[in-house]
Amino acid sequence: MKTIAIVGFGFCGKIVFANLAKSLNKNYKILIFDKSDEGFTSAAFAQFSPHYILNVPANKMSAFSDNQKNFCEFLNKKYPEILQEISEFGFAPRQIYREYLQEILDETLKSKIDFELINQEVESIRGDNKFEIITKN
Repeated sequence: MKTIAIVGFGFCGKIVFANLAKSLNKNYKILIFDKSDEGFTSAAFAQFSPHYILNVPANKMSAFSDNQKNFCEFLNKKYPEILQEISEFGFAPRQIYREYLQEILDETLKSKIDFELINQEVESIRGDNKFEIITKN
């Protein structure tokens, strides 16, 4: 079995995890290192006022490169009135993007991917062909 490590589980770590879960077979295990004890509910895109909007148009906010319309599809399913108001070229509320990310994470956690969340801070990574991850603990 091969092992993949993700260091940090904020926005980027979650998106990498979701994309790996979609593409890997059962011969992989994912180790997720994050110093926060919040685990799968970290502050990435925390609750914001509904008046805060994303700084990128909705049609460019998909979490998946193989489905560029994924965020717009989410909007159409959950918030059709907002998508109608802003169109796919407009800017959606940041709070709704948080819901989108949470839905992706929830679906990923239901998949059959082998993973482990390690609540430790990574201090260094050493190695050439085989890697060793050193944590503060």
